[in-house]
Amino acid sequence: MKKVSIAAVFLTLVLSLSGCLNDDGANFYYTTLPISSAVTPDTLVYNKTDSITIRYSIPGACHEFIGIDFSNDTQTGDTIQRRTFWAVAQAQTGEECEGAQSVTREHKFAIEVRYKQPYQLRFITGVDSEGEYTFITRDIPVKEEE
Repeated sequence: MKKVSIAAVFLTLVLSLSGCLNDDGANFYYTTLPISSAVTPDTLVYNKTDSITIRYSIPGACHEFIGIDFSNDTQTGDTIQRRTFWAVAQAQTGEECEGAQSVTREHKFAIEVRYKQPYQLRFITGVDSEGEYTFITRDIPVKEEE
């Protein structure tokens, strides 16, 4: 009787997990959302944190805003701090995602000013006909703490 119970539990476990084995791979991907505007301070203060507000477009219901990412594009010897920002979304794949309406939203995030040089902030707005990124660019001076 004990062997029958163990066999029944094992068979139930195998049958219940067999549905998990039919995985067709990931049903989502990460993508960059176009930034349509950026509100930045006119001046940054060294060793302080300030905020930036962006507006971005979500193509439809199958996209979810994940956050902001950036790269530090400053090269050795530069006299300016260069940062490039982009909005990141997770997009689901599938036929039910076709034809959804685009929505514009805002996101506010912090920037910590760690350098005394001016900052050049670039926000990715899309891609041009040659496949190159296009940007909104802001050059912002940095002042010492008052």
